[in-house]
Amino acid sequence: MENQILNDALLVYPNPSQDSPVKGTALSIFYVGAAAEKAGLEIDYVDERFDGKERVKELLDQYKPAVIGVSSMTGYQLQETLRIFQYVKDNHRNIKTVLGGVHGSLLPEECVKEDLIDFVVVGEGEETFTELVLEVKGSEDYGKIPGIYWKKNGKIVKNEERPFLSAKDWPFPMTEKNKKYFRLSAEAGELFYLSSRGCPYRCRFCYNIIFNRRKWRLMPFDKFQREIRTLHDEFKFKYLFLNDDNVGSNIKRLREISLFLNSVGLKWGSCIRANDVTRESITIMAANGCDRFLLGVETGSERILRDVICKDLPNGIQDVRNAVETIASSPIKPTYSFMCNIPTETEVELKQSMDFADWIHKTDPKARLGFYVYAPYPGTQLFYESQKMGYKMPSNVQEWSRMSLSNSENLIAENLYYISGLKFRGDISNVKFPGIRRLQILPFELLANIRWSFRFLKYYTLEKYLIKWLYRKALERIQQKV
Repeated sequence: MENQILNDALLVYPNPSQDSPVKGTALSIFYVGAAAEKAGLEIDYVDERFDGKERVKELLDQYKPAVIGVSSMTGYQLQETLRIFQYVKDNHRNIKTVLGGVHGSLLPEECVKEDLIDFVVVGEGEETFTELVLEVKGSEDYGKIPGIYWKKNGKIVKNEERPFLSAKDWPFPMTEKNKKYFRLSAEAGELFYLSSRGCPYRCRFCYNIIFNRRKWRLMPFDKFQREIRTLHDEFKFKYLFLNDDNVGSNIKRLREISLFLNSVGLKWGSCIRANDVTRESITIMAANGCDRFLLGVETGSERILRDVICKDLPNGIQDVRNAVETIASSPIKPTYSFMCNIPTETEVELKQSMDFADWIHKTDPKARLGFYVYAPYPGTQLFYESQKMGYKMPSNVQEWSRMSLSNSENLIAENLYYISGLKFRGDISNVKFPGIRRLQILPFELLANIRWSFRFLKYYTLEKYLIKWLYRKALERIQQKV
């Protein structure tokens, strides 16, 4: 029977990219699900990177849960979310659809307008989602649940804001129901975890300003130790990526984390800011198992760094130069990310960024680099300024779903995304095209090197089409092995 409910909720993590092979742990649904399970709810999970797209349909058709919750970032993942919700509304209209994650939290009112979306969970979802599922199964008194947007008689209702969950109460995200996904990520060498949430800085393009209200909350260190040991005892993994937005701003804590992870026998990586890179911090990390991290350079233009995106680097680009030189003398392999198509960026400033990337690679040949297209995250200061400047912004969920790190709305910027990737990210090509298959992508890498050298970013349509096709085929092969 259509109305029969055999479990409470299904949580889904759609593929976040059309061509990325990354298999990092989908913590956004596991934290929420663990809290709901702890409250006695029956929860099931799907990570479409491992399970494929058909698994969601199978579980919906078989169990008809009361609620389906999907976590989504802006862009391709949102497109996949709409596909899932469309199936629900076409086949199981009694199932309530819930959007969680970054995009819904930044644009909750715009999202809940959509016929496909019944509720939007804003910010951290552990308590909110649990209470929502209980109300769907109970009295349906949604007005008392902090942290949601919903519709009542066709009108949008904004409930009160939910306070942050205390760090000591963050649930341990692994359960018996989702353990297999932790194992799969661990086996892929891509187990992700968090030691903190948020970031205290004010970068004007960043989702953290809204989602985490510019707060940096640290997990109690004894809790972090217990949880990592539990995971390690279970999976005996060798590599951990701390997916914190900010890991290095407290040198005492950074030392504690480094020494602890080394004592467990782990290699590890994380994200760090240029002004947190010092001889002391790099020495501590490198001596205790850290072999890679991500650092956002963003631009080679001093004006954009200081006045447009407000990166909060005390000495501007010189802080990045100092960081690059310090890291270059260590065994750590960094990945430096740039943005292009930043509001007010000129052609000269874009070339400054490319010149800076060349300097970084010359200074540290082991460095990886990538250029990504600026995404105007709604609610951020730069988003509103971009609007005032006349930038055409998406006006609904469908349009936002077409945004991506390679955003095809700006062809030069998208071209640079692929050209820089092929030139500076041979490690990704090795994953996508192992062994003899490397010859498939090699001609495009050689062409990308030529284009980069001459700063020739136009007339890339045919090459890009073939590259995208090869990437899609490579991703299909990787997923078939899971």
